[in-house]
Amino acid sequence: MGVSRALVVVVATFAATAPSLPGAAVESPSARLAEIVLPEVEVLVDPEPGAYSTKTLTRGARVRLVDPPRGRIPRGWVAIEPPADAIEWIDERAIRVEPGGRFARVVVPDADLRAGRLGARLPGPVVGRLEHGSEVELRVDVPRLRLGAPGSAGVVRVAVAPAAGSARFVAADAIRPLPVDDPARDSTVARVALDDAPETDGPTNDELVRIDASRRSMLREPLENWEFGPVLGRYRALMESVDDPALRAKIERRIKLVEADARIADSARKLAALIKESRRRDGEVDRVREELHRRRQAALEAYTLVGLIQPSAKEIEGRRLHLLIGDDGATTAYLDIPPGVDLDGLLTRRVGVRGKIGYDDRLGARLIVVRDIEAIGRRRD
Repeated sequence: MGVSRALVVVVATFAATAPSLPGAAVESPSARLAEIVLPEVEVLVDPEPGAYSTKTLTRGARVRLVDPPRGRIPRGWVAIEPPADAIEWIDERAIRVEPGGRFARVVVPDADLRAGRLGARLPGPVVGRLEHGSEVELRVDVPRLRLGAPGSAGVVRVAVAPAAGSARFVAADAIRPLPVDDPARDSTVARVALDDAPETDGPTNDELVRIDASRRSMLREPLENWEFGPVLGRYRALMESVDDPALRAKIERRIKLVEADARIADSARKLAALIKESRRRDGEVDRVREELHRRRQAALEAYTLVGLIQPSAKEIEGRRLHLLIGDDGATTAYLDIPPGVDLDGLLTRRVGVRGKIGYDDRLGARLIVVRDIEAIGRRRD
């Protein structure tokens, strides 16, 4: 194998295994795949705290970064492709199922798409609108969602795949961009397959055969373990001891090859040290990320409960109660809000509630006597 081929192998190895240092630009075309590095991360429909969550991802999950569909997004967030099992909801009356049952067409002038979360009993906010004639892919494995009072016709929503160009959002400190699009590729120092076949033409002698065998044995070791000093010394000593010009030329070619091998080994050791240091720094960044995540969780846990607030028909001692709806669409508690608290702007918003919580036999559910309530997300239509 020639010197130039060996150097190309090392350059390719460095490009394939170069580490992602903290602060690497997410927008780099070579870093479109990323890995979740926090214990749990919510996939949101908007880049803001308290936005509707469509899925929870755990550490090690892979996501694909995309350009935000509406241009710039707030600092601290990244846009990702919707997960493979992501769903959106569309009114059954707005579509006509095509032959085969996999796709459908919009048959009304304008149809809303609402965010969905598998297992939730209510749809999320509007995330898009489709014009007449638009095609949607049905998620036939997801049961239809029936909304309305028992016994009434109500509204039936059908699960569909997110529209082309859709995006979801996660916190930027929750991910680490990966350097290549192959998540299984994680080589530290690659082995290089060199052409170590012995040169059979031209003059030779027993000592040259033995030195060649030592060189080939070294080439079978991991590249970072190559140490050719003794082999080079033996080749040079042999060249000084022979007079045949052809044999000297053959030994000189060997020396040049081994010198190239030694340069490759030195590059490999430097690369291994760089990757080791980068992984140490990545570990420090991960610890900072986890601390930020812990603090955010602690801020949320400072509330008694968190959810969407909606009016309720229930009353206690003449006071109208409100509902607190969780991310799964279920009622988590009733709220007894003191008179005089201004709820304008809080209805249909995600809020954090502080107060005394207990079980109320009259309601057959939990009841919070509210002490404080504040919005933690934008208003939902």
